[in-house]
Amino acid sequence: NQALDYELHKTYQLNVQVHDNGINPLSDTCIIHIYVLDQNDHAPSIQMKFNPIFEHNHDGNMAYIKESFDINLPLAFVTVHDQDSDDRGKAQLTIEPHHLFYLEIIRSNNYAVKSIHNFDRETMSYYKIELRARDFGQPSLRRSMTFELNITDINDQIPHFKTNYTFDLIENNRIPTIIGQIHAYDYDQGINGQITYTIVPSSSYFFITSNDGIISTNTSFDYEIRRIYKFQVRARDYGQPSLESYVNIQINIIN
Repeated sequence: NQALDYELHKTYQLNVQVHDNGINPLSDTCIIHIYVLDQNDHAPSIQMKFNPIFEHNHDGNMAYIKESFDINLPLAFVTVHDQDSDDRGKAQLTIEPHHLFYLEIIRSNNYAVKSIHNFDRETMSYYKIELRARDFGQPSLRRSMTFELNITDINDQIPHFKTNYTFDLIENNRIPTIIGQIHAYDYDQGINGQITYTIVPSSSYFFITSNDGIISTNTSFDYEIRRIYKFQVRARDYGQPSLESYVNIQINIIN
């Protein structure tokens, strides 16, 4: 009355009785054993859980990983299962992109997902990983699943200047006079990449706007008294701990 399912019942036993229609009916009984043969009707299932040290989204398919993560540790744990028997129930698991990630066997049908390379958010901040399982039945059945890694920032980029700066300033200038602007680059994210500028050591002649690097005068200059002024500017980010670098500034007083 219904389809047989090897995974639910592998054998059935039927008791059959026969009898004739004589005045004194004669009868006999027999037992019939039915053995259900398996066929490849179940695709492999894939279960994935992130390493519990990571934060992840509600659906459990995206983890947030610091770029300083130790790649010797697992990113995720994967279990593959196939309800079929024999080769039909054996599954092969592969991962893509395989040049960035690999599967380490923990025990039969259990794997750890690991990274081949260290993470660098400034180079790659997002990964989409696909797990593919196939059994060895004929024809083979397949299943796949994807999950995502969002690489979060740490303060590992030092602010840097591309060049030293030289500016010209005509003597007898007004106070204040904007001389020019400098710029440092920091490829970190958020406050790790925000920069504050400071003249070091502090100067009575010049000042700099801390958030945008605009250098202005604090006094009026005389070419006949002094023609060149040199100082340094420090660029420091807001990371913890903060990182910093320095640039040389030269101001030429023009007659």
